[in-house]
Amino acid sequence: MRGSPSKADTVKKAGPRRGPGRGEDHRRPGPASNFAHLQPFHAWRPPALPARGRARYRVGQTTQDGAGMDDDAGRLGIHGVRLLDLLAGSSLLVALFDAGDVLRYANPAFRRTFSVEPGQAVGWAQMMRGNQHNPGGPLAHTDDFEKWLTAALSRRGKQPFRAFEVDLKDGRWLWITEVIEADGWMLTVAADVTYSAHAGQERQARLDRDIALRVARTDELTGTLNRRGILAALEDACVRLPAEGRCYALVLLDLDHFKLINDGHGHDAGDEVLRRFVRHAQSRMRPADFLGRYGGEEFLLVLPDADAAQADALLAHIRAGMPEIELPATGARLTPGFSAGVIAVRQARLPREQLHAVDRALYRAKHAGRNCTVIGELEPAA
Repeated sequence: MRGSPSKADTVKKAGPRRGPGRGEDHRRPGPASNFAHLQPFHAWRPPALPARGRARYRVGQTTQDGAGMDDDAGRLGIHGVRLLDLLAGSSLLVALFDAGDVLRYANPAFRRTFSVEPGQAVGWAQMMRGNQHNPGGPLAHTDDFEKWLTAALSRRGKQPFRAFEVDLKDGRWLWITEVIEADGWMLTVAADVTYSAHAGQERQARLDRDIALRVARTDELTGTLNRRGILAALEDACVRLPAEGRCYALVLLDLDHFKLINDGHGHDAGDEVLRRFVRHAQSRMRPADFLGRYGGEEFLLVLPDADAAQADALLAHIRAGMPEIELPATGARLTPGFSAGVIAVRQARLPREQLHAVDRALYRAKHAGRNCTVIGELEPAA
């Protein structure tokens, strides 16, 4: 339920709308913060990673400078050079992604499978899009590739260790492991298990189970987390991050005048706006951040290791680059805005208390003219 605003709430008005691709805000917010690694939601948890290195909450994508491990071989020493030589001849697929999910090293086996040129620095999402027409690339079990990609990004980079199977279009199966350092860099290693003992009914049962788990926490329309999935992420953050001495920001946002879009242009137009908004917002967020459809046109964001100012900077960056959307059927074009409430959480508090506080901040934003952000605060603990 929306309540009256707190005196501590601060209104952040959005600046004038800028055209696509011009005048985007590239300022970096606040001090550095630990890169987040939210654990999986199931019972098993891998060992905690050491808190080495820190990563700033960057606004926008990591610079793609084309540098790779091959360029630094001379500084790795004799054992490092030998390792690179062995990886070059290995049948394992090995790749290294930076904190912005940009490919920084890939051995020949990985490059052949995913059609990557030597030394090419490409974002993971861009690499997947490029593989749509690659006969040996990954097989997306869907007719809606962008929705599949959104769902994949909602799981990628969210936990320190992950292992899963992938089908390739050429009929091979890969067993992939992902390990993430405390500063956000990810090592990916894949093995061809096409002819292993994991074939047949046992493998199909695992795939069916994994699909069922994903469907249970995925929004059918947009491909991002659904209400159940994003609340699970919030509950995990509530328990774990304060206990580790870490903070996080919680954001509740609402697309402005969404009912007018549905009433004036039809529900297909409203659906397209929701899908496009999710893709755009996701492209501006870190791999460790969570985005979920909370209900209707409301979205909840959980931003580990971010404070309120950093969350506000992210929202400003999303607004500044919001694309113009051509609506189906009518052909009308619009650039949606949104109102948002933000709180920072530094101590263990119940999820319902946090949701109440951020909902109150959103209420204030809507009554301050919309298309703005209000930074609120949790009420003192009883």
